[in-house]
Amino acid sequence: MVRNVITYHVVVEKSDTGFSALVDELPVYTTGANLQEIEDNIQEALQLYLTESSKFEIKLVVSH
Repeated sequence: MVRNVITYHVVVEKSDTGFSALVDELPVYTTGANLQEIEDNIQEALQLYLTESSKFEIKLVVSH
């Protein structure tokens, strides 16, 4: 089975209370206390936004 890959750019910023993250191409954003929480939260937010998430496999690649 051939799978399509869609890449989204996630911007992470440090804030006074932790971190915030947003997806450049979509109205998807979240906050978190640490980077692991941001990774988990942004993946969940993307799954919620993509209403047909069963058709998509979301793989988050983090580069530091």
